Amino acid sequence: MKKTTTGLTRTLRVEKSPADEKWDSRGHRALRELGIFFPAWSEHQNLRAFATELFWVHSAEATKAAMSELEKILADEILGDPLFNVSVDESGYPGEARKGYRWWCLEKGLRAGVTDNAGHVLSEAIELVSGRVVECRSGTRLWLELPKTVPAKEVDAYANEVFFNSLIERVEVWSEEDARACDSQLYREAVWVEVSAGVAENGAVETFDLGTLAIKDLEKLSDQRLWALSRSELLCVQEHYATLKRPMTDVEIEVIAQTWSEHCKHKIFAANIEVTNDREDLLLPARIESVFKTYIRGATREIPASYLKSVFEDNAGVIKISSELDCAIKVETHNSPSALDPYGGALTGIVGVNRDILGVGLGAQPIANLDVFCVGSLDTPEPLPPRLHHPRRILEGVRLGVEHGGNKSGIPTVTGAVVHHPGYLGKPLVFVGTIGIIPTDKPFIEKQILPGDKIVMAGGRIGKDGIHGATFSSLEMNEDSPVSAVQLGDPLTQRRVWDFLIEARDQALFRAVTDNGAGGLSSSIGELARLCGKKGGARMDVGQARTKYPGLLPYELVVSESQERMSFAVAPEKLETFLALAKA
Repeated sequence: MKKTTTGLTRTLRVEKSPADEKWDSRGHRALRELGIFFPAWSEHQNLRAFATELFWVHSAEATKAAMSELEKILADEILGDPLFNVSVDESGYPGEARKGYRWWCLEKGLRAGVTDNAGHVLSEAIELVSGRVVECRSGTRLWLELPKTVPAKEVDAYANEVFFNSLIERVEVWSEEDARACDSQLYREAVWVEVSAGVAENGAVETFDLGTLAIKDLEKLSDQRLWALSRSELLCVQEHYATLKRPMTDVEIEVIAQTWSEHCKHKIFAANIEVTNDREDLLLPARIESVFKTYIRGATREIPASYLKSVFEDNAGVIKISSELDCAIKVETHNSPSALDPYGGALTGIVGVNRDILGVGLGAQPIANLDVFCVGSLDTPEPLPPRLHHPRRILEGVRLGVEHGGNKSGIPTVTGAVVHHPGYLGKPLVFVGTIGIIPTDKPFIEKQILPGDKIVMAGGRIGKDGIHGATFSSLEMNEDSPVSAVQLGDPLTQRRVWDFLIEARDQALFRAVTDNGAGGLSSSIGELARLCGKKGGARMDVGQARTKYPGLLPYELVVSESQERMSFAVAPEKLETFLALAKA
């Protein structure tokens, strides 16, 4: 079934290849990975790899002549020499394979609904240069020259274990003969169908009559819908709606589920723990009423520190560091997403704590990133259970994710650490943090909301990525772990949000701000509404929200964790100026 809503009629396939082997960073990385993940292959001397970037450009005007500016956009030049060659509607093939060797072609692209940063940036670049509105998707093609003795099943194993992540990407593996014989026009159309799939048609709100459901039926619903609610929590919800004497909507239960998730509520840290002490040399209490309240917040409050300006109250802690500047600090784990997709999980984690710094008070300037990666032993033998990535792959992925999140936003990573322990094999610990600065002589730490203030969401569009990301943190990983739980952050869009936010802050154009992290709008607007007092609240029409594609359900608009979004409270008299600055 073809996409017809946008009237796209033509597709161009664009290939960007290194002009010289020394610029082929993807090919060099593939060779390094071959030596690590498939040491038997590395026994063969002088293996060769050749990688290219792929783009699919979709538009009624997508002809080779009309898209002549593609070469200007994609072919970087240094001192007049192009770093990359760009071919339109042509496929680049490597040279003749050496005697005893053959070429294999691996080609991958992102699945439908997954954020495609490279494709998005190319779409914007084409519109800026030519004025044409097009839609672009990106992918990667890797040629491997391997001995003829390497069987096809080992090439497939490399593709599945190293080259791509089935959770967010699709892949094709061909011999050179099959790649040359592939009908490129049919393949291009197939890619676009893949991109267009999976959009919901029905936008109705679903209701549940909890009075007619047994607890076992509620538990089954919770498992199917990824609410991750325990039996006691489900009984609590059922009792609440019995007092309301009305059905529960899917929007309401999704908001409750994400609010009560491990990621948002930190139920383990907050739990009351009975302690059994079998050792006389350990002075342990018989009962701990919340590890967080007793040992984390409790210890902080017991130590007098005049430099603490805001602790446990906002998106980040704030301390005084000079007569001119305060320092905001936030650290956070991103373990479950990084276990599913190491690159995307860590990238989302680092841009998420960047946003926490932007959302503290009325906004702080991020200046430095931090990280700690805890994974299993790099010598862990293969194979591992389904959907469980090898520690080598996790470590390389999370490192690259933090690097891209920081570098593309302009924030250096200034310190880090790596820890290996078998306990991290099932799920890694990916600890990321950001430091920011905020002027101490300005009223930038306090948020305020007055009756009649307007809710404004700024930044990227809402998509299916990140739905149930919060509740998924409370669940075990398995082969059914959802693709929607993983997001890919867009640091380039976030940088523009950052620049806009700081300028709007300095012009006093908003009274409060927070980020759309776990739980999306339900979380950010819920947090801000508390500033109105016990009788306060907020009313929002999510039908006005901009989306990545049509057809999202109402609850998806409310709880989606799609990245690069901030929520503001804007005084009515400043709304026009605020929106004008955002447009600029």
